[in-house]
Amino acid sequence: MNFHINLYLTALLASVECFFFTAKESAEWASLSFILPNEHQVHGYLCKYHSRYYCLDKYLTQNRFGNDVLTQDPITERNSAIFESLIQSEWRRINMVDTMIDPTTCCFDQTATYVVFGLQNQRMSPQEYLNKLMDYKEDNKPLNFIAAYYSSEVCKNIIFQVGFGPGLLERYPHRQVLEGVPYVIPGEDFDSTVAIPGLKSVTFDYYHPERTLTFTWFKHNIMCKDNPWICRGSVGNSTRSMRSNRVNEAQSGESSRRQNGLSQSKRRKVNIQSRNEKPNTRQSKRRTSTSRQNNQRKSKQQNEGNQKAQMEF
Repeated sequence: MNFHINLYLTALLASVECFFFTAKESAEWASLSFILPNEHQVHGYLCKYHSRYYCLDKYLTQNRFGNDVLTQDPITERNSAIFESLIQSEWRRINMVDTMIDPTTCCFDQTATYVVFGLQNQRMSPQEYLNKLMDYKEDNKPLNFIAAYYSSEVCKNIIFQVGFGPGLLERYPHRQVLEGVPYVIPGEDFDSTVAIPGLKSVTFDYYHPERTLTFTWFKHNIMCKDNPWICRGSVGNSTRSMRSNRVNEAQSGESSRRQNGLSQSKRRKVNIQSRNEKPNTRQSKRRTSTSRQNNQRKSKQQNEGNQKAQMEF
């Protein structure tokens, strides 16, 4: 972390304080935040360079340790370097782009996000924060953050950012939001500057958007359209499964080889026994044949003796 990054973090924290001045003070509140691509808002505009569906913004957290900015120290630098190496191989796959300066690069913005919302706010390790960014299980993720702007053309509040996680719903205090007017996630019936491909526009009640705008809906209708692997299961699980299959195949092969070896050993034993038994069988047959011949000679001799005795008589 150098001096320029510290300045950046200071500015980022200042924007965060403005961002959450309505947020409830709760260490449990946290939100997995997503940006919807559009050409009317800076983050959405930069997101659209990477995806026409969504971008992963950050894992938003409340500060449990006060508002002091982490200074340049060995622990911060070491954790920053570790997170940078981790996110380097994942940012494209999870759509976590730099929505501050350049959406085609990594990993300045992503690492600064970890330092503020992971390390400073919650004292998370790099791996813990990455796990939060890639946790797409559907339990305990109600809508708890929403940002939108009012469009007079469609008479609705167009959503450009949502977040899911534990805690009460927080609304971004955009000056153009019109209270009481339904929210909308724009689909193909909107113009191309905000439309999400393959989606029919969906409206949500202003006062209770969380009732229908759920993480399950968002995941299956938006995230998985861009990244199907999210609904099939993570690559990590697939990798573990492949490794398990290889182990099972190796064990099966080894077992098969052992069985074949035992079978061959048994066959060899049978052949040896058979070879050992054949001479004895031949000898037995020879002895039986000789005995029969001797018996036949004795019988013939007795018959001849009886005939001579009868003739003499």
